[in-house]
Amino acid sequence: MATKETVIIVHGTFAAPVEGKPGWYEPGSAFCRQLDERLGAHGSQARCWAHLEECGEELRRRAGRATPHFSWSGRNSWTDRSAAAQQLLDELDYLIDRGWKWKLVAHSHGGNAVLEAFDLDNPNRIGGLTGNCVLLGTPILHFASPPKMWSKLVERLRISTSPMVHFYGMRRSIPGREPSLLRIVAAAVVSLLLWVLAANYLVHLSGFELGSLIYESTRFWMAAIGAVAVLGALYWGTRYVAAEAAPLLTGFQAIREMVMSYPPRLLFINSERDEAYGFLAGVRAAEAWPEVPGAKNSGRQWFEIVVRQAREKDVQRYPWDGRRLGLAIAGIVGAGLVMVPLLASLDISRSIPFIVSCLFIGVTLIALIAPGPMFFAVAAPWRLTEAVFFFAYSLARRLLSDYARRHAWRTLQELALGVTGSPHPLGDVTILRCPDRNFARGEFLYEELAKGAEDAAVAARSHSLLAEFQWMQQQSDTDFWRLDQWRDRIGALAADPNLIHTVYYRHPDVIEQIARHLARSKEELYALRRDYEVRHSTVGDATY
Repeated sequence: MATKETVIIVHGTFAAPVEGKPGWYEPGSAFCRQLDERLGAHGSQARCWAHLEECGEELRRRAGRATPHFSWSGRNSWTDRSAAAQQLLDELDYLIDRGWKWKLVAHSHGGNAVLEAFDLDNPNRIGGLTGNCVLLGTPILHFASPPKMWSKLVERLRISTSPMVHFYGMRRSIPGREPSLLRIVAAAVVSLLLWVLAANYLVHLSGFELGSLIYESTRFWMAAIGAVAVLGALYWGTRYVAAEAAPLLTGFQAIREMVMSYPPRLLFINSERDEAYGFLAGVRAAEAWPEVPGAKNSGRQWFEIVVRQAREKDVQRYPWDGRRLGLAIAGIVGAGLVMVPLLASLDISRSIPFIVSCLFIGVTLIALIAPGPMFFAVAAPWRLTEAVFFFAYSLARRLLSDYARRHAWRTLQELALGVTGSPHPLGDVTILRCPDRNFARGEFLYEELAKGAEDAAVAARSHSLLAEFQWMQQQSDTDFWRLDQWRDRIGALAADPNLIHTVYYRHPDVIEQIARHLARSKEELYALRRDYEVRHSTVGDATY
């Protein structure tokens, strides 16, 4: 029975399927035809999307997408890539259950979805990849928290108090997910408090006294304390012996890891001149615009501005003069209302009707003479309330604008890097072309983009940029500053096929690189890894 092998292609950002516009990765595309041809030349039975005829419709139905072949939203968001990673895992499990062997090709941020799907950055990951993978032009999002002051203390506590750690090895922290001492202490204290409150409530609800729940027997407690002391001494004695034997056991652990090593099935193909990598690395490294000295308004200046704005709004909404007279009337009426209960308490209640009548007559006379100020006096509570609300609104807007100004660049960076929704803070994110040698326990390979493909793409890119400059020179002053026109030109330039970031799936030399790796056997991969270890004593970003 022939082996069933398929090649799944994961597209990158902004490359989701569009009706009427076939994608480079879709079945029957030029890339798929050329890759199938080169795979056959290398003796591989795998073909692009070979599984679709058997189970494409079922996979489409299960994923709830419009296409039988794998695709995702293509949005530049960590949340969307995470969803794509889970969908890819489910699809691979489905194919494995039906006897298919898989291989993967991923482009751009589609490669980050693949890396997340297999959790390759987890040092405690069990098992290795079962199919060869090629990541094309992937700007690797590496997450690593900076060293914390109490990190070593947490590690010592973990090693000292974790049972059997010397026999089974210490679980290493996952980069970007290192423990925090403050969080550990807070979790323990809050949890203990909740347990105490729950126990106190349940004991009180049952009607028991706390002392009645303790077994009253001196012999029982002496025996229990002795047993606990003996068992604790035996345990910690064993731990001490295990700690003394740690070097020997570490050797056993190294042998175990060597025996359980896996072939480097993951290949990164990238270029230092890749536009996506250069843009994202530049965005990550760029600093926010500094504050202009003396540009921030003081609190007093801001308050004076708000008062002036409130006065101007009041003038627009209630266009009457005599505001001071109106305020005086409002003050007199208010004082009269306050004095009514005061006069009543002085036992001069007979004078109250006379005083109120005089006030009423005076107010009526003023209303006849100056109706505008009188209306202002009547509406004074509402207008003062409006002023208070305007002040609160202005204060909230000032606080939000200050916050937005401080975090605007960080937000733009997160949007550009596509890490919105990520649990990792921006400070933990680094953009790499090639991971360090400890990534995925070293189970990866790295190749530079084929020289011929890179040179061809650079020449084509220079021609495209020259054409753009010529277009700019031909524009009139009016057309030159049309923002909609710039938006369309920038979008067209980003989708230009004459870019290094798109040459990975267009140039025959790169397609040969892809096919060569997908067709490699386990033995060839092991040999390549040993050869790389000999030729590269140190491995760093973009040098491997």
